[in-house]
Formats: sequence, structure tokens, C-alpha cells
Amino acid sequence: MIGLLDKTLGGLLGGTWANSYLFMIEIIMMYQYFSRYKTDHITLKLMVLGILAVDILGVLGDYACVYLYTVTHWGDKEYLSNQYWPIPVYVVTTGISAFVVQHYLIYRYWTVSRNWLISIFLVLESWTTMAGALSTAIIIVTKSSISERGAVLIPATIWLVATAVVDVNITAVLIFEFRNMKTVFKGTQTVLNRLTSLAVKTGTPAAVAATIALIIFLNDKSSNISVAFAFCLGRIYAITLLYNLNVRSYGKGSSDNNNSYPSNPDQSRHIPLPMRGNHNESRMDGIHVQVHKTAVVQMDDQKIGDADSMDKV
Repeated sequence: MIGLLDKTLGGLLGGTWANSYLFMIEIIMMYQYFSRYKTDHITLKLMVLGILAVDILGVLGDYACVYLYTVTHWGDKEYLSNQYWPIPVYVVTTGISAFVVQHYLIYRYWTVSRNWLISIFLVLESWTTMAGALSTAIIIVTKSSISERGAVLIPATIWLVATAVVDVNITAVLIFEFRNMKTVFKGTQTVLNRLTSLAVKTGTPAAVAATIALIIFLNDKSSNISVAFAFCLGRIYAITLLYNLNVRSYGKGSSDNNNSYPSNPDQSRHIPLPMRGNHNESRMDGIHVQVHKTAVVQMDDQKIGDADSMDKV
């Protein structure tokens, strides 16, 4: 009996502990965002507030789940053998958080690359994730018994696999885009390296958590250990969004003093950072890189570099 409770109630309780810690970090980062970036576009602010509202609902659902099992209905074996409204609430809220943050990252990729084909493909993958989450929640409502948990095998697998795949794909295309941007200025290259590192840092945690939750679920469908990891997914996505927004201060103006001349005169034949589309519009993707474009003219074996324009990515 003790071992059974360790895998059921213990998994839920441990998940709420980790969830509380991550939610505390989210609140701190939320405060930092609104105190530092007061002039941000209203769309960004509404998105952040929306994520906060969804996460509050998700956290309350997680707490309610544990409270109902361990306090209100403690010792009630029949109640323990079923799943109730807090479970689908956490699934849906997690799906919404992932959906919003993934679309923000996809938009960020699109503003850099202007690649419609890959962007649309990523959007379709994200919609698959949301569909998997909704399907999982609906089946849990209609088949609430723990003994019927196998019914959610397919939608839950689609949900968690798609979550990991989308995150990995977004990270991969962002890294590819940043790595393909060539510049002869040290300051700009430093910022591009930071953006590459940022893509890895923010794309990995949610994918890892979703993969671990899926592996544990497939190994033991009656255990709630997988739920402990899934409880945290929504907060991980919110932290991913806020980290992307708050880290912008490190890139702004960091290359202004170092970009006057190429780092190596022999590299001046490389035309830096090919850009596509109009990049003068108001940006809401959180990327702020100052890029100097250099036109190189060959005259009587003398190279004349003329920094002719500056764009913002």
C-alpha cells in the first residue's frame, strides 16, 4: 500500500513542490519584465499577462488535485482510483502555455528568416501539440478511472512527442539561421553567438521534461510520477518566454563601440548578414541585434570598406 501511494500521491505531491518553485521563479521574472520593459509593445504585455493567468489556473488545479486526494478524500480508495477535474485542467492549461510560447518563438524565427514554408510547418506542429493536449483532457473526462488510463495512450503520446519535437525543431532552425549570419564585426558576432546560446538554453528544458514524462508514462501507466514532470511543463514554458524577453538588455547596444571596423581586414570580402524583407517595422520578437552591412569596393588592389547602412534584427 505504501509503495502504491508513493507512485500515486507521492508523484502528485512532488510535482506540486517542483511546480511551486518554478512558479516562484516565474513571478520574479514577471516582475522584472514589467519593471524593465515598460515601453514594450502592448501585444507582448498582453501575451505575458495571458500566460500568467493561464499558469495561475494551472497551479491552482495542481494544488486542488493534491488537496482533494490527500485531505478531502483521504483514505477513500474509490476516490483514489479515479481522476477528477484538476487533471484535465492542468493538461489544458499546459497545452495553452506551450501553444502560446511556441508561436512566439516561431514568430521570432520568421522575423529573422522570412521563411514562410518552415514557419507554417512549425505552426502546424504546434497545433498538433494543442490538439493532443485537448484530446487527452477530453478522454480523461469521459474515462476517468485509473484502470482506463490506457485510453489516453495515443493522444498523450501525440501531445508529449509533438511538444518535444516542436521545441527541438524551433531550436534547430533558430541555431541554423543565426549560424548562417556572417558578419565581420566582433560585436555583432558576439551578439549572434549569444542568440545561438539563448536558443539552446530556452529550447531544451521543455523538450527534456516532456520526453521524461512520456518515457515514465509509457513504462508505468498507473503511476503519477509522469504527472509530476507534466505538472511543471506550463511553468517551464512561461519561464522560457520571460527569459527570452528579459535577456534582451544584454544585447542592446553591446556592439556599438566595437563595430566601427572589421575584426580582420582580410575578411572584408565577406558581405555580412544577408537580410530579407523590410526590417524597419516595430519588432515584437524580442531580438535586438544591430547589424552593419559593408559594401566592399576593389580599386587598384586597394580595398575600401564603406559601412553604408545599419539595420535592426
